[in-house]
Amino acid sequence: MPELPEVETVRRGLAPVLEGAVIDKVELRRRGLRLPFPPDLAEDLCGREVLAVGRRAKYLLIDLSGGQTLISHLGMSGSWRVEEESRAGRAGLPAGSGAGAGADNAGNRPESVAPLAGSAGVNKAENRPGPAVLPAGGKEGGTEKANPAGPLPVPVLLKHDHVILHVRRPVIALSGRVPAAVLSHAGAIIAAAAPNSAAHAAGEQNFRLSYNDPRRFGFLLLVASAALATHPLLAGLGVEPLGKLLDGALLQQIFAGKKAPLKAVLLDQHNIAGLGNIYVCEALWRARLSPLRPAVSLAGSSKSAAKEAKDLAAAIRSVLAEALQSGGSHLRNYVKTDGSFGLFQHRFQVYGREGEPCRRCGAPIKRQVMSGRSSFYCAQCQK
Repeated sequence: MPELPEVETVRRGLAPVLEGAVIDKVELRRRGLRLPFPPDLAEDLCGREVLAVGRRAKYLLIDLSGGQTLISHLGMSGSWRVEEESRAGRAGLPAGSGAGAGADNAGNRPESVAPLAGSAGVNKAENRPGPAVLPAGGKEGGTEKANPAGPLPVPVLLKHDHVILHVRRPVIALSGRVPAAVLSHAGAIIAAAAPNSAAHAAGEQNFRLSYNDPRRFGFLLLVASAALATHPLLAGLGVEPLGKLLDGALLQQIFAGKKAPLKAVLLDQHNIAGLGNIYVCEALWRARLSPLRPAVSLAGSSKSAAKEAKDLAAAIRSVLAEALQSGGSHLRNYVKTDGSFGLFQHRFQVYGREGEPCRRCGAPIKRQVMSGRSSFYCAQCQK
């Protein structure tokens, strides 16, 4: 299941395209996923501007005009794919075409997809960023700009594409200064980043965002933005582990009175939001702490307990930060919004390495099932 670094990576891929865009068309190719789609979901989304793309724990929060927020959960195999499309491509979009033409059979990814403006391409042989490719059909000063690469290819539908959003967003140009009050939402964002210039629309770009989910454990919910804090999915979540809020003192408060194993307490979303099995295993290895150790043992008043809690907080933050830099971990279905893979799986120290030597002390990595989840650790240097 995608964990916090993967969901945050997806958020960062969606935000530049969605924020400031207007949803023109919604295609629902099923009646629901893990949960039925809300009644009239497609009609309710059409015409709304996307104000912001946020995240809480493992939930994507797409804030919309009109006081609504679309909650997206990726489940076990969900992914969002972003493709640029021309007006002609949008008008000629076929009603249905499986994963055949234009699909990469190995990874279920389209071959004929234009990269986003200013983004790097993908080297398919090695899955590494390639040279930047300019989008076809770009506009400048309201006039179509010729692209030597030829017309923009029509994005293909893949098997398990269940939800498709067609959006348009202004192409922002910077010139003389104008008051921020007259700018669109997207223009205001750019003007804030470049206060000595004015932002104005110089055309539009059209994008298609496809939600693909082979196992259909993800879901979409449309809720009132004002009610997010009290929504049953979000109300009981613990602290976000990114940033400085998570420190040793806070961990000691969380662990106080809890005799359950460290691994179980860290995975409880009521304590810390967004931590999953992979990154808890990796953080505990970095902090030299056994997943079997009672959490309360780090909550004492001794200097050693305080140091262990401090080291664990630092390990959690560092492993998440490094995973984000690597675009998350690619295991089975997870891909980024451009179809490329995360790379942090190449830096695992214990996860999935049962029987292999510990890279710190050489002892064999052990695996033990706890609450239905596999825990990987070194019994010799994690105490």
